[in-house]
Amino acid sequence: MLSELYERIYIYDQFDKTDTDGDGLYDIVETAGIRLCNGQIIYTDPNLPDSDGDKLDDGVEIDPVPTYTDKFRLEDEIIVHSSELVFGFSSNPELIDTDFDGAHDDKDFTPNVINPYISYIFYPKAGEDFLENEADVRYKRMTNKDGKMVQKFATTDIDDFEEHWNQMGIKGGKIAFQIDEVHLIYHGGPRTISIFDGGNLCADNSTNGIQYIYVYGDKSDDMIINDLEQKNINYLNLSSCNNGNIDFDSNDAYVGFDDNMAISFLKSKHNIKRVSAWDGNAVYEGFYVNILGADLSIQVEFAKMSESFTKWSRIVNGKDRRPKGKLIYYKDNTGSVVYRKVN
Repeated sequence: MLSELYERIYIYDQFDKTDTDGDGLYDIVETAGIRLCNGQIIYTDPNLPDSDGDKLDDGVEIDPVPTYTDKFRLEDEIIVHSSELVFGFSSNPELIDTDFDGAHDDKDFTPNVINPYISYIFYPKAGEDFLENEADVRYKRMTNKDGKMVQKFATTDIDDFEEHWNQMGIKGGKIAFQIDEVHLIYHGGPRTISIFDGGNLCADNSTNGIQYIYVYGDKSDDMIINDLEQKNINYLNLSSCNNGNIDFDSNDAYVGFDDNMAISFLKSKHNIKRVSAWDGNAVYEGFYVNILGADLSIQVEFAKMSESFTKWSRIVNGKDRRPKGKLIYYKDNTGSVVYRKVN
């Protein structure tokens, strides 16, 4: 039995205690098997200090010294007590991501416990009241109705936006939360999100702008999507006008039109499952009603045409078209970005 072997090694000092890779675990233990406190038996490589390549030595993920644990079993209606030596562990040295929550053990705040989900709402601190009101309506709906953990960020400029974005899901310098929803409530256009007067978040650093298209670099404090730290996000909601304009797609034959913000996020270094965005100018009307003593949030949203929308449509299509409204962009089984209309 492994427990008897451990006793002979650690209690009675009867075996060679060579540690070839210097990870804190004896070679004989790594090859004979390591019984964890949860009953699982694992094997590590005595010649590699970091068997799974997660940048944590095996002796860091496993407590190098076993301890006794009590065991109880029922025999002939009598409870029999025994104890055995087992190893405690903070993470599994056979797995890069012990709890399978998407965060590698070396970057995970709790590598042996699945990180909870959290959502975020961004909006301009000094913007129009209706943007803040929209953020407030969503916050109350997501927390009260959906029961989500939500944090709001009122940003002052692009640097403040970047700082808050980079801290999403982070605690103590490590990943402590999985990111569920992110809502960006700002003004913008097909290829930009305007962080009020403090700069723009742009699809990319293209300077080949055409008529009516914002060109990266018009402001010295502009930045692009890939300047932000990489994040894994289930659902990104872009509230800016025309962030999902279907005429801005690099697959289009018209030379000079690049991808809209929704497509650009999906094609970026970020791992995002779905992006919702507007084809047309977004209009939000949110308010509260009291029904039988309970405050309920009501939100109405729709898209409308604008002068700039009409100009873009005429350049690409040679005619006016009506906006499709709110769209969901995602990657299909082939990896191509496609969209569908929100019902």
